[in-house]
Amino acid sequence: MWRKLIRNAATNVVSALTGATLEQLGHDEEAVRLVTEIALEVGGLAARLRRSIDPELEQLIDVLKYAGPFATSMLQDVRHGREPELAAIAEAPLELAAMVGHPMPTLRAAATPWLSCRTTRMRAIASRMAPDRSVDPSSTATTSSGA
Repeated sequence: MWRKLIRNAATNVVSALTGATLEQLGHDEEAVRLVTEIALEVGGLAARLRRSIDPELEQLIDVLKYAGPFATSMLQDVRHGREPELAAIAEAPLELAAMVGHPMPTLRAAATPWLSCRTTRMRAIASRMAPDRSVDPSSTATTSSGA
């Protein structure tokens, strides 16, 4: 469960915000750095909760590089004008981290881009990778339709 959360939090959030496929993330130095930071933060949370999990960063980056033009589920949501499902992938780990005093600044910034200076970095990645599919976080819906 933790390994899946590590990978989903690290890839889905960055992919949705940048408009990049997994392959594009894997070939962009800044995107790889963000994915790595988030993976380490979530892995650190697991360790803080006595669930020591190796985030297997090298394997994760290899998966990204060779995934082909795969759009994550959050990226697909954004591309179709739906609000990305952040609850399980980002909000729950952030709430848990807050309860145990574990800082997760990169995931927090990625999950709430309009409140963070990291938005500029993610938009720069998006403009290099998918200028026609980049996402303006302020244009996504703020409520769920419940469908």
